[in-house]
Amino acid sequence: MKKVISFFKTDIKIINSYFLFAIILIILISVGYTSYALFSFTKTSSNVIEGKVGKINYTTNFEYTGECTTYIAKSDGYYNLEVWGAQGGNYNTTYVGGLGGYSKGIVHLTKGTTLYVCVGGQPQTVTTTKTAVPGGFNGGGNGFNRDYNSTYTYGQAGGGATDIRIGQNSLYARVIVAGGGSGSNNRTSGYAGGGTSGVTGQSGYAGTQTSAGTGGSFGQGGSASTSGNNYKYGASGGGGGFYGGGAGTSYSDSTNYDKYSGGGSGYVYTSSTASSYPSGCLLNNTYYLTAASTTEGINTGNGKATITYIGKEIPLDTSGANTPILASNMIPVYYDETNETWKKADANNKNSNYQWYSYESSGDKKGMWANAVTVKDTNRQTYLNADVGTTIPMDDITTMWVWIPRFKVNTTDFDSIKGAKGCSDPSYLDSSDCAVEYAHWGYFNIGAIDVTFVKQNETAIDAFTFGDKELSGFWYGKFEIGHTTLASSETADNLGCTNETCSNANGIIIKPNVKSLRFNSVSNFFFASRSMEQSGNSFGFVNTEVDTHMSKNNEWGAVAYLTQSIYGRCMSSTTCIDIGINNNSSYKTGYGAPAGSFKTDTNGVYNTTLGKDASTTGTIYGIYDMSGGATEYVMGVYSNTISNSGFSSLPDTKYYNNYTGTSYTGHALTETQEWYSDYASFVNSSSPWFMRSGNYGKDADAGVFYFYPVGGNRFDDASSRLVISNK
Repeated sequence: MKKVISFFKTDIKIINSYFLFAIILIILISVGYTSYALFSFTKTSSNVIEGKVGKINYTTNFEYTGECTTYIAKSDGYYNLEVWGAQGGNYNTTYVGGLGGYSKGIVHLTKGTTLYVCVGGQPQTVTTTKTAVPGGFNGGGNGFNRDYNSTYTYGQAGGGATDIRIGQNSLYARVIVAGGGSGSNNRTSGYAGGGTSGVTGQSGYAGTQTSAGTGGSFGQGGSASTSGNNYKYGASGGGGGFYGGGAGTSYSDSTNYDKYSGGGSGYVYTSSTASSYPSGCLLNNTYYLTAASTTEGINTGNGKATITYIGKEIPLDTSGANTPILASNMIPVYYDETNETWKKADANNKNSNYQWYSYESSGDKKGMWANAVTVKDTNRQTYLNADVGTTIPMDDITTMWVWIPRFKVNTTDFDSIKGAKGCSDPSYLDSSDCAVEYAHWGYFNIGAIDVTFVKQNETAIDAFTFGDKELSGFWYGKFEIGHTTLASSETADNLGCTNETCSNANGIIIKPNVKSLRFNSVSNFFFASRSMEQSGNSFGFVNTEVDTHMSKNNEWGAVAYLTQSIYGRCMSSTTCIDIGINNNSSYKTGYGAPAGSFKTDTNGVYNTTLGKDASTTGTIYGIYDMSGGATEYVMGVYSNTISNSGFSSLPDTKYYNNYTGTSYTGHALTETQEWYSDYASFVNSSSPWFMRSGNYGKDADAGVFYFYPVGGNRFDDASSRLVISNK
């Protein structure tokens, strides 16, 4: 009885605290304990208890401080590690330090494990002559400024690596490393760090997986010699790394040693890379990383790092791509190769037997971009309520969509990844074309566009800004649009559109092996796309949830960029396979033949080897008809010029791109034009509307990078593509 009386005398704040935590526990048990990582309770005063719930996917960010920082795992489970190396020292804005690398991987940790996060620093610029320049924290090599008879070499220092160590603060406990870039000088920029090997201007000066560059060592970039300070030429400092980049110790009045430095290497500790460690490694196989990779030349400025608690299980997609947002009545699907059918997937993407997407850059799931479908209204509820693994026949599918996650573009120098020039096969070309690049035939090697998946609140290319809303991604039509009854019709503007009301819009289909809908002006295609969300539409779209529209030029560009990346058709930063061409002479969707094929060459439907090779991923999960097929109108126009488009006035600016110049990164236009300069021409006042893709008859068209100006009127070979943005 005394205990009961004592309880009722307790401060009401304490009672409220206990009551609150009881409610929280009940809720968490109801929704599932796996949604949260940990509980911690702190008594902040004699009467108040403060509780903290650590949610799964909680990220801790680490910035440069000049020393290593400890992190203690607060729960058993998997942690995503990301590190960015520091840039080398800048001489000025023209000659800049080599960029730092980037590495990522997932590790399993037990509660209480201590990690040491060592974030590399970018060195300060020093221009005092005959002076050593201190290297960046965590392994950056020193630079040195030389002076002889008014000839100077301002050799800046190397950037520090960023790494994470497990159990001990030792170089031999590093589970992941992003290399630092080498320093610049007054005649050349520095060299990138990171990747399996840093970059160098002189053979032997880059850090690799098993050795340092000349003058460097394990974990330490080489330092420029301070001897001979009255000589003209000498090296800059090497970047820190798993193995440091080198730095030349020679100096001379006649030999230019400016390029004798290199970036440090990156490293990820896996079952296949553990042997790269020198004797004395303090790690064991319980710390092997999964979904691990290391890339050179990504980061500017100081390094940084993040640690994210994932949970008790590894997710099926660890790429960092934003989760696809399914609108009402959209059904996620995966392809059953054995039975050649599409089946309903696990919307949560947690069951590997019913997985529907993975944006990983390598492995057996590479190229598995998320696919979703809408179905006929007569069977819609049946499939929405069906179990995962249920077959959805193509006859019941009306539209098919592919998710494009939000990303940013890191590439700034597109010249560095263009293919070689020359005539690969002159029999295909007019003699006047022999000076341009035909890498889209697969004869020449084109480098990857460097992209990074980012969150909704992070900076991205402008395709992911829709009006005043920042998108986490958008749904792109898997094929050119077709129609249940009109695709074979050659009647002009047959969609029956009056502004955004089109009497024939409900017959639109997006699926393989159907004729592309053509013979409509750009305005008709646009109005039909807007009709798809109106009340009574046949697709199940709800206009308070989605915004259906015709593809803008920058949305096409986003798909082209993701295609030309390691998440699409590229195996590495330097090796890519070009997309095949739809050369079907009847304008049927989803067909494929090798890049550069004539319309008479053998092709295959979308689920054959030939067909898949013409998708943006080289798998059945990619987007089709972006090379070949019909040409496609996109909403991109020169200087708000209506011309022959059929518009009485242009729609809201969120629905189209207006071009007053020619430099628009992310639109797959002039910054990539010279890769595929054949037939590519920019819009102008007399031909203000963009067309993309390139029809089957123009064998040398530029694949996904093709563009051409027209007036906006109907053509017998012009179709379009649709997009869904979530509101």
